[in-house]
Amino acid sequence: MTIGEALKTTRLSLNLSRREFSGDVVDSSHLARVEKCQNEISTPILLDLLAQNGVKLDTFLKNLGEWNLHPINSLCQDQISAAFERCNLDGLKKLQEQFPNPDSIPSLVIELMIKKLEGDRKHYPKRSKKLIKKFFLNVDSWDNDCLWVLSNTLEVYDLKEADGMVNHVIHDFADFDKYDNRKIQLLADIAANYLQICQDNDASIAKMNPVFAYMDKIPNLPFVFNDKLKAAAIKQHQGVHQADEELLLDVMGQLEEKVK
Repeated sequence: MTIGEALKTTRLSLNLSRREFSGDVVDSSHLARVEKCQNEISTPILLDLLAQNGVKLDTFLKNLGEWNLHPINSLCQDQISAAFERCNLDGLKKLQEQFPNPDSIPSLVIELMIKKLEGDRKHYPKRSKKLIKKFFLNVDSWDNDCLWVLSNTLEVYDLKEADGMVNHVIHDFADFDKYDNRKIQLLADIAANYLQICQDNDASIAKMNPVFAYMDKIPNLPFVFNDKLKAAAIKQHQGVHQADEELLLDVMGQLEEKVK
């Protein structure tokens, strides 16, 4: 990992924009170029940046040297996801202790998972929702880490906002032959979760159809079976629901004709 990449990882883990992370130490545009490995950063400025944001030098150096210390790396994600899928509240709470900053993205994701398992999702703090939305505003491009966060936090968005997020996914992530299994799994998760949100909000099948079509294009691999099955069940339910509505409208129309 380069110094620029490590700085970006550190900044995102703190859920800060470049302007916030830069403060009075360096211009945010210069930081952007450093993160993209287009410019170098001097040691005094680097030390000042870390100190200003409460980041210990030894912690930063460990992040610089080891990918497995990335705050939301795939191994950590798998542990969090597995605990959630097993409804392991104690396991989630223990994992959350690894992230002492309550505003860090992993902590916010785990907090939402805990609320879901406790049946208390509606009381997920508004501030936490804003921080997650802010995270997506701050990232330049969506890598697997971002897709993992979205797949687990899509519920923080209202339906109109979720439409925008998912439309971005289905338009920008359609080259499935080029993706690794993890990305394909995350894309399937996002699509299935969005369809569930639509169903919960009584959205029309017309709104869901582009995502049904997207799900059909996702390769039929064993690890996306559950997501595909979920999407098929929702599609079937919506089809029956739509048929019932059309039948009701037809009956009402016939009654109106008789009244006339």
